[in-house]
Amino acid sequence: MEPFINPADAPAGVDGVFHPPYIAAHLAVTQRMARPRLLVVKGGGGEAERSPAKPVAAHLMTGAAVEVLTLPALSDTRSTAADFAGVWQGSVRGAHAEGTIIGTIALGLLAMGTAGGVELADAEAERI
Repeated sequence: MEPFINPADAPAGVDGVFHPPYIAAHLAVTQRMARPRLLVVKGGGGEAERSPAKPVAAHLMTGAAVEVLTLPALSDTRSTAADFAGVWQGSVRGAHAEGTIIGTIALGLLAMGTAGGVELADAEAERI
């Protein structure tokens, strides 16, 4: 079963859940599999992305320890799928679409342990 959960044997991962009670289940499975690092967030539809319009609690498991990181809101606007395409293509500026992209990159940096904290993760993600 493990190859289906982590097929590339990644040392870190980001999971999204639809219901908060599933956070503990994801962390427990990660611990049983002895994965080094996992960050779990409650996504709007269960996706592993950071919604920039509200603060997010990110549950970071490193070994057996779990730390809950409070990630601040990055934007107070909403976007459409077309906004995201335009941001990626460089033809549109949109605070919500850019915030989702930056915030989700920051989740990855936090999961990998390369960011040095929430503020630094957001800053590095914005630079990227």
